[in-house]
Amino acid sequence: MDVTPNQTLESNHFDQVALEYHFISTLFHASEFYIDNMPQSRTLALELGCGSGLLVKDLAQYFDLVIGIDLSFELLSIAQHNSTKRNIMYLLMNIENLGLVGQFDYIVSSNVFHHLSDVESTLSVIKSLLK
Repeated sequence: MDVTPNQTLESNHFDQVALEYHFISTLFHASEFYIDNMPQSRTLALELGCGSGLLVKDLAQYFDLVIGIDLSFELLSIAQHNSTKRNIMYLLMNIENLGLVGQFDYIVSSNVFHHLSDVESTLSVIKSLLK
């Protein structure tokens, strides 16, 4: 699925520093915690605030489909460019307005919640998406 800009999403500072953010992320990327704590059912996983897709790529080794969501068009473009796996999908979306339907086996997020304006409401929506 191609990532396309959505005019309704707010402009964000991550687009301006996407290449630098990706570089720093590669230096500090560690997926061991997420891999060690995966559920037994591994059909569908979701990463909220996936950035340039490093964790999404790691999870794709274990799940039938992994969806990465981020607010930054530029970071998702980097993620899509660096991904060759067919079981990965990236969506340009604000996680405070998740427009997803379905049940996920695994939902992960790292370094995102301090950016949210309504953590309680967002967590409620996330919990409703988790099997």
